[in-house]
Amino acid sequence: MLDIIPFLTDNRVLFRILHLLALALGMGAALLADVFLIKFIKDAKITEKEADILRTFSKAVWFGLAMFFISGVALTLPRLDTLISSAKFQVKIIAILVIIINGALLNTIVGPKLVEIFARETSKKFQTARKLAFGLGAVSVTSWFTAFLLGALRTLQINFGPLLALYVGILTLNILISQIVESQLFKKP
Repeated sequence: MLDIIPFLTDNRVLFRILHLLALALGMGAALLADVFLIKFIKDAKITEKEADILRTFSKAVWFGLAMFFISGVALTLPRLDTLISSAKFQVKIIAILVIIINGALLNTIVGPKLVEIFARETSKKFQTARKLAFGLGAVSVTSWFTAFLLGALRTLQINFGPLLALYVGILTLNILISQIVESQLFKKP
């Protein structure tokens, strides 16, 4: 492993560019998926074609996340001894783990049943899945923005506890907002 460190250090600029491009792709696709979901459900349903578009965004998110992870490892390994004690780095890693778990839930629970979940007249089971979809969408976008901001705010000095509490607080607020939006969009007449 020590043989790779000079290579990673020498190519730091390349890995940083890849890291930023991957972040832009993953975060952008996650945000666009949420925007398109809201656009698609304006007519009270999601067609198979619309569901396919959302699945394409999901693939872009996963590709962006994979490249973000790989380039992040390449940037981290040469400075691991310094970064591991950084509160920003620790919370960024937590946000990335949340993105991975959240994406797995979106792909296994929501993705396969998009058309059924977003039908206006749907069973209680699908209503719960629809609420979950909105909540998971909020978690995704919030966590991507958290990873972005923690990487961008290089001079920010804050302890782990308050930073984690801030992330969890914003995450909770956005989940609550997503549930309000869902209930307003799918109000029973």
